[in-house]
Amino acid sequence: MAVPSTEEAVVAAEDGSLVAEEVQDLEAEPGTAVVEAIVVFEGGEQDITVGVNTETNDSPVEMDQAVIDTLLDMQLETRRHPSPDGSLEEAIDAARQSAESSIEYDTVTVELAANANLPEGVEVVEQEPDASSQPYTLASDDDCGATWWPNYVIGHSGASSVDGMRYGTVRFAWTTNSRMTNLHCYDDVTFEPDFKTYNYDDKHYFKKTIESWSSNMPDDYKDTQFADGDDEYVFTVGTSRASKLDADKEYRTYFRTEKGNASSDDGAIYLQRGNRTPSSCDSTWCIFAKGTKKYIAAWTLPIPGLLTESK
Repeated sequence: MAVPSTEEAVVAAEDGSLVAEEVQDLEAEPGTAVVEAIVVFEGGEQDITVGVNTETNDSPVEMDQAVIDTLLDMQLETRRHPSPDGSLEEAIDAARQSAESSIEYDTVTVELAANANLPEGVEVVEQEPDASSQPYTLASDDDCGATWWPNYVIGHSGASSVDGMRYGTVRFAWTTNSRMTNLHCYDDVTFEPDFKTYNYDDKHYFKKTIESWSSNMPDDYKDTQFADGDDEYVFTVGTSRASKLDADKEYRTYFRTEKGNASSDDGAIYLQRGNRTPSSCDSTWCIFAKGTKKYIAAWTLPIPGLLTESK
């Protein structure tokens, strides 16, 4: 099936999901390069999403193992720092049991050349909009409440359960309904917690490339690092549909990288409310910042380590 010319696209199986071997087979198609594979483990009270870098985890075994390792890190993290109601632990435990049985990927991000062809049974479900023709209609913050950010944010980082890797997490919750109402003040609202690290001295605890990521936020995605410089490394997992976030529920994001060239670092966490346009697009290409809250100030977050802020 021929596809339109585009830099990136999200593809999926017409009849459901793809196993790792089928994801890797896409790489053999002319004009197609696989970038990331995402699996959503559906739970009772919440879903767990895991994304895997397929450029570095470039075999079916490595892909599936990266998913399992991610869930193990999150499982260990919730045992050390339980969620308020225990539902996250249950969701992660169930996801890991499911992953160790079998893994089927829901969507795959690919780079497509103009002459690319996808195999039968695989279709483009979202593609990067044409900037020259895209009607960007952004919401106005004029009538929105000023305080829209979570009541607390916790940044944490340390050694991964995978040898030679490190991870970072952000935990946060809205415990005041008015703040959640302010966050939801317009349609198509998005939310991103940015985990930033200091690299002005070229000393970094994390390498810049994210090997895998996860979150229990709905409709989550890994933000691009394309336009980021090298003075600050930014690791972001956001939600394209922040209207689905609930008050009095703790959310977490996770990312894992290879070890950097330093044993410690300094970090910050900024929170960003944004707008999704067009509303049918959930990818990072269609998300635009509307407001930023510098929650854990630069550079006060110890890495590795843990810091809690309430504002």
